[in-house]
Amino acid sequence: MAVTAHWIEATTQETPHGPQHILKLRADLIGFHRVPCEYCIYFRKTDDSVIITSIHIDDFLAGTSTDDAAAKFKADLTTLWKISNLGEAQFCVGIIIEHDLTNHYIYLSQTTLINRILIQF
Repeated sequence: MAVTAHWIEATTQETPHGPQHILKLRADLIGFHRVPCEYCIYFRKTDDSVIITSIHIDDFLAGTSTDDAAAKFKADLTTLWKISNLGEAQFCVGIIIEHDLTNHYIYLSQTTLINRILIQF
């Protein structure tokens, strides 16, 4: 999914290395909480479902415990922002994603990145 930028709060912070631009997700708008040790992973837990989402620039991946939770999550997002549903993830941030829903597996591969590194050396 991709969302428009008005759900992101942009600030500038002065550092010893000069100004640093910081983008902060306004996840609080739809009841999400940031995982304390990861700045780009958020979750929302209800009595009947769990949603975990990761954000990279203006794209994010979401995993839900039920199909109904996925539908509600998309509906919640569309009430606040214009989104594009790109379907099941196959590639994100250099990682190939393969699904085997029958056996309940998700396979992640960084072959592209590994090959790029090997070519350099």
